[in-house]
Amino acid sequence: ELPAGQYLLLTHNALGFIDEVHDDITCPASSCDPLDATTFTVTAGGTIGGADFALVRGGTISGMVTRSGGLPITDAAVPVEVFDALGNRVTAPTVEPDGTWAVTTGLLPGSYRAVARPFASYAPQVYNQRACPQDDGNLCDVAGGDPFVLSAGNVASGIDFVLPRIAASLAGRITRLADGSGFEGVSVLAARSDGQQFGATTDASGDWRIDALTPGTYQVFIAPSAGAEL
Repeated sequence: ELPAGQYLLLTHNALGFIDEVHDDITCPASSCDPLDATTFTVTAGGTIGGADFALVRGGTISGMVTRSGGLPITDAAVPVEVFDALGNRVTAPTVEPDGTWAVTTGLLPGSYRAVARPFASYAPQVYNQRACPQDDGNLCDVAGGDPFVLSAGNVASGIDFVLPRIAASLAGRITRLADGSGFEGVSVLAARSDGQQFGATTDASGDWRIDALTPGTYQVFIAPSAGAEL
């Protein structure tokens, strides 16, 4: 029950098949070029049949992103990007909370590379365990990474990243002297020796944490909210 108009048809699957835009134009990783696609004109009350697809299997990828020690990274987002042999980014899958990531729609057979560029706190890497200059994600040499090959129906598994932490954290708990209970809503300020400042606020348990701090010397100050019962 579509409104009258012109439409393109394309598939999207997570079953390892190469998606297509009608008719027979491949869309690896759901990236389509609709220039030569079939345009379907739908009129009120009309029905168009024969809009068929025959999908072929492609290659898929799976891996893990963890910090040193093997635990998932929970305090920073870590985008993963996959590139083809020409250096074109073909997809950017989501890293799940348990550290797993996967490309489940089919990719064309060929050679691929991958890079993880975390936001703050952790160093970026090109697969396989190749550091990026100055720990800067913009300077990663994707072409210098180890390639992995996909074929039809093949799963390139074990495309893993173990990212070292490059930033520090300060954390603590603020309690009431009278009874030791957690003190909520206290402003915490960490001042670095160069004058830059970073802040946090205690939660209901009195806990506070400031992440993504560069190594250095800090002083920590607290300021209870106005009118707080000490």
